[in-house]
Amino acid sequence: MKLLGLLIGLTIFCSANAQWNAVNSVTDYQAIHHTVSEDTVYIAASGSQYPVIYRSVDGGQTLDSTAITSIQFSWLLDISFPSSMVGYACGGTAFGQFKSPILKTTDGGQSWDTLVTNRFGYELRTTHFIDDQTGFFGGQGIVVKTTDGGASFTSYPIANTVGAVEEVYFKDASTGFALVKESIYKTTDGGVNWTQVFQDTADHYLLYCIGLDFPQNGSTGFVINQQAELLKTVDNGNTWQRIGRIADTINASSIDFVDAQTGYFGSLDPNRFDRAGGIYRTDDGGQSWVWQYGLNPWLVQGPIETIGMVNAQVGYAMMGHQLLKTVDGGIGFQDFETGNSMQLFPNPARDHFRIQMEGTQPESVSLVDASGRNVRKWTPSQSYSLHGLAGGLYMVRVKSGSTYSVQRLLVQ
Repeated sequence: MKLLGLLIGLTIFCSANAQWNAVNSVTDYQAIHHTVSEDTVYIAASGSQYPVIYRSVDGGQTLDSTAITSIQFSWLLDISFPSSMVGYACGGTAFGQFKSPILKTTDGGQSWDTLVTNRFGYELRTTHFIDDQTGFFGGQGIVVKTTDGGASFTSYPIANTVGAVEEVYFKDASTGFALVKESIYKTTDGGVNWTQVFQDTADHYLLYCIGLDFPQNGSTGFVINQQAELLKTVDNGNTWQRIGRIADTINASSIDFVDAQTGYFGSLDPNRFDRAGGIYRTDDGGQSWVWQYGLNPWLVQGPIETIGMVNAQVGYAMMGHQLLKTVDGGIGFQDFETGNSMQLFPNPARDHFRIQMEGTQPESVSLVDASGRNVRKWTPSQSYSLHGLAGGLYMVRVKSGSTYSVQRLLVQ
């Protein structure tokens, strides 16, 4: 009855036309990704002997790779890029000698330096940097901090915890959060001291908190635990409210919110041999969720390991070996059309089309096909040529400041 009460008001719907598309894949396993921009994404994977970091700077169409030969038989578990050129990665090993590696790049991921290999005695599962110099790593009951870009590190214990820090997130240099087992901890002095602000009543691995996000670094935040139960705060993490389970037959793997209302959730099915997962979306702050992608009973797919949105339209997810991408928020051509502020004419179009917008002017215009590929990109003009394009349904995407407008265009 207690679980039933938690599920009241939490509804899941299906969207058959949602648009997440596989744009690339890797051959290594245990792959996770980190989204930097619409075009730049990194994938960390465990190779047969060395971990590998992949990089794409063209929206996932091509990947280059770097084998991290300094940490043999290790894996990487998280990546953080505080800027376009500077990034950090961390991980561990179950049988090698490099138990707590920390890596750094200063050239946008073209090369990586090994800063630490075994200093902290246990794997570092999570990292979060607030700028190029100041960042944090989560270890076994500790948070590791650097304020000089990795030249030195200091570790701070989290109260009397003995579990691994699953995720660490800092809103600024002082205020941060850490997830340890079934508890949420908060610091207001840069990680030196920690206070428990939430603890589940039962100590069970399915209640362990694994995902944390404060969209736009605001006062509203979300935490997901392993059994896909959502927690929410609206007072900067001082108190947390149970929203309910997103679904009762799946486990959680990751969560990412664009703003206080719109968020995405990655899952896995523990009852399938491939642990295949799906992607869900909410537009009401987690009260209801729309299933968008995955869980195909006829395909071997793998779990949704990580999900990260750049903005309300563009995002990436890692499903097993495959890199997925959406350019329409995962909603799909048939389901998504923004407002009435933008009009295309003629529509249907044959040779060209024009854009009419109210109250704003476009900064860039792109055309996306049904597979999610950007097939054209223009600077603002009076008219946009469709010469050489095959007939079919496309999506015109216009950027104006920090907002995007999207409309369907039928090319004849």
